Amino acid sequence: MRRVERTPRWLAVAVVAGLGAMASSASASSVVPATLAELADDARVIVYGRVASVSPRWTTGRERIESLVTVDASGYFKGDLGPSVRVRVPGGTLGAYRTVVVGAPVLTIGQEVVLFLGARGPSIPVILGLSQGVFRIVVNGSTGQRLVMPTFVPGPSVQPLVRGDVERRLMPFGEFGRRLRELVAGLPGRVVRR
Repeated sequence: MRRVERTPRWLAVAVVAGLGAMASSASASSVVPATLAELADDARVIVYGRVASVSPRWTTGRERIESLVTVDASGYFKGDLGPSVRVRVPGGTLGAYRTVVVGAPVLTIGQEVVLFLGARGPSIPVILGLSQGVFRIVVNGSTGQRLVMPTFVPGPSVQPLVRGDVERRLMPFGEFGRRLRELVAGLPGRVVRR
């Protein structure tokens, strides 16, 4: 007859409790896309223009790299920071070192963009919602029409993508501007620039 050794009961309970503790500490993130109205409301400044420079630098303490992006402003939908705007974007490359931040936009020189900016105090502005606060302007090669491309945030989302959703399609820049001005005009205590 074969003798079967059993795991002590206390060890089995300890293993199950440990696995339960690890499972409860594991978490997942999901991104709920902001609507255009939410971005317009939260933004202190909404600027459109062309990216003039991207300068990566170390953050204080050399913990990570961030990029200072300068945009030559063509105009503003809300607020005004002058003829050029400098914004801070997490991530970048310095020599052999690279910092990647999931969800952070990667802007390149020459891109035309609409940026929804936030700031605390006199600091350098940041883009709201990382990539959610960046709308790229592209030119239709056959018609020459400028179109605003909505952001797409990869990963799980609690909101389903709806076919034909006006916030998820290419929109002519003029139509996008009119809609944004209407949203900003509807905000309490806001002055709309024409």
